Amino acid sequence: MVIAKDNDQLETLRKEGVDAVGGPTTHIYETLKKAGVEKASHLIATFDDDGDNMLTILTAKKLNKNIHAVSIINDKELVESAKAAGADSVAPIYDMIGQMLASSTISNEVASIVLSEKIKSKYVVGFEIISQGLKYGDIDKGDPILLVYRNNETIHNVTADFELQKGDFVYVLADNQSAASFKNRLDSLSSKNKNTKQ
Repeated sequence: MVIAKDNDQLETLRKEGVDAVGGPTTHIYETLKKAGVEKASHLIATFDDDGDNMLTILTAKKLNKNIHAVSIINDKELVESAKAAGADSVAPIYDMIGQMLASSTISNEVASIVLSEKIKSKYVVGFEIISQGLKYGDIDKGDPILLVYRNNETIHNVTADFELQKGDFVYVLADNQSAASFKNRLDSLSSKNKNTKQ
């Protein structure tokens, strides 16, 4: 479920088949309730304004103390403030983009990073790794994987035999369909991995 701050964005999302609710951040309590945050397992806050992200996480944690909250931060000096607001993971967005661009100069696996109007039809989607023993090569099947994030650090130069750890986040550039297929593949691999260990 996506929360949009303005009606134009809300209409665009709904036209593209995305489940979305709208409301200004001044009414974030009501909007989060409408979005079903009390039953949600995860929240990813990606507003342009760091204050909006922190307010959203603070409010979400009040409504659901068990929710796992991830937030981007535009000003990296606010990382600790975001954690104090209740964020379980904080991603300094400009550092991440800078690291992605830097890795593209030294890795054959990154052809280019394009930021354009067309990117609006795709989203950066974070998937949490919930099983030990998965390798990067197991999940790298065509969807553009942007980066692996572990313990508030971006991991560079990931090869096919790189072992993912439980709790890692993998960020993928995807539309609704490819995000769903990526999640299904991850769930299937995690389930297979679990059954093999038993």
